[in-house]
Amino acid sequence: MSNGVNISWFSYQSYKELGESSLSFGGAYGSYPGGGYVIDIHSQPDGRRLLETLQFRHNWLDLKTRALFVDFAFYNPNVDLFLITRCLMEFLPSGVVKASATHRVLQAHPRPECGAVCLQRRTKTRSP
Repeated sequence: MSNGVNISWFSYQSYKELGESSLSFGGAYGSYPGGGYVIDIHSQPDGRRLLETLQFRHNWLDLKTRALFVDFAFYNPNVDLFLITRCLMEFLPSGVVKASATHRVLQAHPRPECGAVCLQRRTKTRSP
């Protein structure tokens, strides 16, 4: 526990541990492997306070940081669709930050015969 926030769980995880692809994720200025330091904000009682603590008290983002990924997942029960968004902020050595986002819309298709749900994917990419 440090400054009221437990960061003992904050350690590097490989792409295998995270269930990510072994392929790198390509940004506008670099390619990034599937592993890294991961924070599950959903599991934290006060996610905003946690991020502020990591940044300002522990220098979580520093001059060596090259990319920050933020993943969201939303479900809309009215249309039975999932939206999965990955925001990427790339930090260039010049101090410029390049933001981009990838959106995936998934529709659930129940398969009662095997007790599973199949997801159909459509992908769109947009940069601000």
